Amino acid sequence: MKIILCALSLGCFFTPSLEAQEDPRSRGTDRAHERGGPPPLLVPAGSGSDAKTGKASPPSPPPAFRPSPGVFGGPRPPAALRDPNLPRTASGRPNPPFLHDRAVAEVDGIPVRTDELNELVAYYQTFRPGSEDVLLRDAFQALVPLKVMEAAGADDIPAMRAKCGEAFEALCAEAPFEDVVAKYSDDSEAPTADGRYTFGREVAVQPFDRLAHIGPLEYLHGPFLTKYGYHILQVVGYQQGEQPKEDETEVRHVLVMYPVLKNLPEDDVRPWLAARVQACSIRILEPGIQGMIPPSLRGNLSVD
Repeated sequence: MKIILCALSLGCFFTPSLEAQEDPRSRGTDRAHERGGPPPLLVPAGSGSDAKTGKASPPSPPPAFRPSPGVFGGPRPPAALRDPNLPRTASGRPNPPFLHDRAVAEVDGIPVRTDELNELVAYYQTFRPGSEDVLLRDAFQALVPLKVMEAAGADDIPAMRAKCGEAFEALCAEAPFEDVVAKYSDDSEAPTADGRYTFGREVAVQPFDRLAHIGPLEYLHGPFLTKYGYHILQVVGYQQGEQPKEDETEVRHVLVMYPVLKNLPEDDVRPWLAARVQACSIRILEPGIQGMIPPSLRGNLSVD
């Protein structure tokens, strides 16, 4: 059951532009103030110089796994120097829509945070056009099913995360990937014994899609949550297309699925999820954020 590969299955129909927006300050983002200067640069601990002495500090030891690079990268190398078999690096350093992490909305009581929206908007900006407002709306819509299931499966999440954590530890201890999949994964119809898929951008659910296209080869992502459950993902192959939107990634993964989804007949999973999304309650926490709500879900806004 290629259940992770359905990013467009829950009503992703977009109009070409948002309705007229209010002044940035009235939207709750206060962008005119926030963007008064360049975003701060994050310096890893143990690097650079000591703030008190001015002396260079020794570098930190390398982690067991390389940290996944963010989508805000440095300048892209010329095309002739890029390796087409490696994940594409982002060009430029665009300003994120929000400079401070906070909850701006709730879906069935689960917060939607600005860091999540920033990550998806930055990812979208690396391969497809669109105004920031449209990309924010797309990012919000991509997160709604995740939040709906996080609320519906709240009682199951601790055990699911613990099981996925055990699988992650086994992989870190260099257990064969196929053995870990056989023991822990609920994606029983993956095409290979190690849970392998090959796909392009915006085919998988978020954040599976984003992580599958930005991480270095062999890096383990996880455990992270999608609308289907907890995942571990490892990029094992990559092929850049002529355009970024044509890139393809090959991953292997482990899925610990929500029990309620695991117990449904395969053909009923997507309709069941779609019905839950259409019935969800969306609460806006900051004035002016209504523009992020897709037209198909604006009837779900709760009134305080």
